[in-house]
Amino acid sequence: MIKYNLVVISTRNNGQKGVASSRYLKHKYPDNIIISSSISNECDRNIIRTQIDSFYTKRYVDKLINAIHFYRPNIKMTFKNTATNGFSVFKQYYNKYRFYIPMMQEYINYKYPEEVAIGYYNTTYRNTKYRFVSFLNENSKLIKNVCILGDRIDSIANEFNIIYPQSRDNFFSSITHLVVPMSTTFIDPWPTVMEEAVRCNKQIIVLPVSRNWQDGIDDICTCIKYHTKLDLDVYYDNTNCSINRFDLDRYYNMLLFENNFEYNIDVEQIYDI
Repeated sequence: MIKYNLVVISTRNNGQKGVASSRYLKHKYPDNIIISSSISNECDRNIIRTQIDSFYTKRYVDKLINAIHFYRPNIKMTFKNTATNGFSVFKQYYNKYRFYIPMMQEYINYKYPEEVAIGYYNTTYRNTKYRFVSFLNENSKLIKNVCILGDRIDSIANEFNIIYPQSRDNFFSSITHLVVPMSTTFIDPWPTVMEEAVRCNKQIIVLPVSRNWQDGIDDICTCIKYHTKLDLDVYYDNTNCSINRFDLDRYYNMLLFENNFEYNIDVEQIYDI
């Protein structure tokens, strides 16, 4: 049985940064997948999912060189087996990447709160919280409940009811809409929270902005129907979008695992192009 070690910075966080899909693969394919924060010699190949170039070790150098390294496009890429999980990033930076390897997951949570509740995933490196706060202020007559996954935001007005769930399940059970502001400073190959919201059939509100690149937000937008403003009279059902129709089990179990994690997927299987 071929075994892969998915290497993440920390195996504990709120479910994002590569950990969510890694945990999914470990649960779905326990005979093929292990998760750790270090290079392992007890596997056929290490898959380093940190997206950064600070992962070095004096042990198992041959394993490190042979590993597949997921990198963000703005990072200096030291090793030859470079990969990204975003199609737009792979297309724009084709000279940097050897592999395009989607790392999606099955996640369903169809619980909904009784009232409209706006969700947002806050991280400092995206630098989009000020736009989210402006969105709330502009729609204050329609919004009462706000749910934030990740870092706290102290600049939100007291008129809103704000909760900070500590788990992915509690977050998606508490929202009807997810607001996704496009970042002008951070290139995100594949926004996991946005994918999860699509799979939970939440209403997606993308706040567009002019920028000279495309990333995973654009990728997901090509697959779904989404809002660019809060409109409580319009409902988009993405249950049958191409992301949800994609056969993950065949992709992982029959294609990726059997080809040393090097299967080059046909993008037309995922994106409606």
